[in-house]
Amino acid sequence: NPALPGHGFGRRRRLPMLLQTEAAECGLAAVAMVGCFFGHDIDLPSLRQRESLSLKGMTLTQLIAIAGRLDLATRPLRVEMEHLRHLRTPCIL
Repeated sequence: NPALPGHGFGRRRRLPMLLQTEAAECGLAAVAMVGCFFGHDIDLPSLRQRESLSLKGMTLTQLIAIAGRLDLATRPLRVEMEHLRHLRTPCIL
């Protein structure tokens, strides 16, 4: 079934680029980018205000909790390098 021209069907969505301003907020920025990809209206400064961030960054447990509050499904995996290409994207490594 071909995509209808001009309706956006079949077009691949792009992952937005949100730049971190603090060294320890890479995880928060990654969650925000994935949230934006899936249609959530998220900006990094407001997410930073809502979520506590330590100088050491965030743990996987904290990232999963934040993603859950954004209604994003999460599943931590252990994947060998040669199998990374099989992961559905976007994902956080």
